[in-house]
Amino acid sequence: MPRRLFMPAPSSKRYFVTGATGFLGSFLVRRLICEGHDVSVMVRDPQSASSRELMTLLPTLHIVQGDLDNLDPLGDVLREMRPDAILHLAWNGIDALARNSTGQLIQNVQSTLTLLDLCRSSGCPVFAGFGSQAEYGIADGVLHEDSPCRPITAYGVAKHALSELALKFGEITSTRVLWFRIFSAYGPHDHPNHLLPSLITSMLRGTCPPLTAGEQTWDYLYAEDAVRGILAALNAVDACGIFNLASGQQYSLRHVIESVRDLVDSSIHLKFGELPYRRDQVMMLAGSVDRLRDATGWRPEVSLEEGLKETVAWYRQTYSQAPNSQAYVTQSQSE
Repeated sequence: MPRRLFMPAPSSKRYFVTGATGFLGSFLVRRLICEGHDVSVMVRDPQSASSRELMTLLPTLHIVQGDLDNLDPLGDVLREMRPDAILHLAWNGIDALARNSTGQLIQNVQSTLTLLDLCRSSGCPVFAGFGSQAEYGIADGVLHEDSPCRPITAYGVAKHALSELALKFGEITSTRVLWFRIFSAYGPHDHPNHLLPSLITSMLRGTCPPLTAGEQTWDYLYAEDAVRGILAALNAVDACGIFNLASGQQYSLRHVIESVRDLVDSSIHLKFGELPYRRDQVMMLAGSVDRLRDATGWRPEVSLEEGLKETVAWYRQTYSQAPNSQAYVTQSQSE
């Protein structure tokens, strides 16, 4: 891949993003570019469909070929680029079947530690890492950033361990470290095995998969609001440490599913109660956003009703363009 010069506009910042082809990563990259920043992203395969979609953002966006299993070649790129911030969203194994794989505890941890060291060697002053509600484990109340963390999956353990390591790295190296614990983010482009995409695509086919009783209470955050929260923290020079990225409002899963059904086809029969709860079922996910609000002034702007409407419309349009595509009907760890 040819070398290039990093010459952003004087008023812009340089951002390096991993996981740019993922759900939140794609929203984040587009927002950064719309704001006039110089953005470089690491992709495993520049010819993949998700990477080709990013190509529409060229020439403002710069593509760097790389892989979480081998980040060493990024050293020269980052030292030349001298980014103002590294945003690390990439992660191997995000669906339910991989949540307890040994890879969660090895590859993901090793690659994040390598990227932290590259942040240091390139002189980058800000590192943003992305954790999860899974770091808290099972709880029965509103979760604050200082709530006890008792993760029950390898995924949650790995995320929580990295939050501690990243914060200690920041303390030792005087790097401003931000760690976002993401709650139930949703919207267009989400992973097809997650609950809302699998439900919507199934319902667009006129069917509904088996469901639990739907008594779970969750905190849903629309992707665009999540991105605004991330950028608000990046732009607040005194903001550092752990921030919940949630809406601060909770809804029963039954209500959310019924809302999706009504947007797709109100005649579809919902199969509540046909799927038993898992032994480790999380029944409540409620995140406090006080810390992020106090540090940045950020508040969610998109209501659940509006966000679901936009999400269903996007999947309807996508489905109509590829009616023979596979509809995923497995319920993920989100439920």
